[in-house]
Amino acid sequence: MTTVRAPEVLVLARRAFLESGRIDMGALAMAAGINRSTLYRRYKDRDRLLGEVIWTMAAAALDDAFARATGPGGARIADAMGRFATSSVRSAPFMDFLCREPDRALRVVTRRAGGVAGRIVDRIEGEVTAEVEAGRLAVVLPPHDTAYVLLRITESFVYADALAGESPDPAKVRQACAALLGVHEGLRRS
Repeated sequence: MTTVRAPEVLVLARRAFLESGRIDMGALAMAAGINRSTLYRRYKDRDRLLGEVIWTMAAAALDDAFARATGPGGARIADAMGRFATSSVRSAPFMDFLCREPDRALRVVTRRAGGVAGRIVDRIEGEVTAEVEAGRLAVVLPPHDTAYVLLRITESFVYADALAGESPDPAKVRQACAALLGVHEGLRRS
């Protein structure tokens, strides 16, 4: 049996998730050429592995959203959050997972143990801090708290079906984040 290193296991896990929206620990261990106990030693449990896989997807989506975002300061941040929400809603494997296992999905993506939300907040905080330091954004809350609230706004509209039985709405993410950041130009009224 050939032993596969941890990054390669994560690649295999991500591939499985993207193909089916699921990760079967037994099948993954077999594909990686390791036994299940080794897989569990590395990742502790399925939720942590799911968190790692979802983080790789979220990190790529965040990078793309911030790279493509337009406008200065708060407008740029709000645009990026809207783009990130759109990317999340358009991810069939992620949305299937959210619909099929809402409790697990929300536990993995919103709680500290899943390892996703904290890293997203850190990434957003970096962008907020850069805009503040460049003089393009003034925030009432510290950058970390601002980033936290921006993520929670985003989650509210992306996870709307699982949380409140409503349809996900990325456009509202952009609007709500813009309002939080004091951007009023171009906000659509509903």
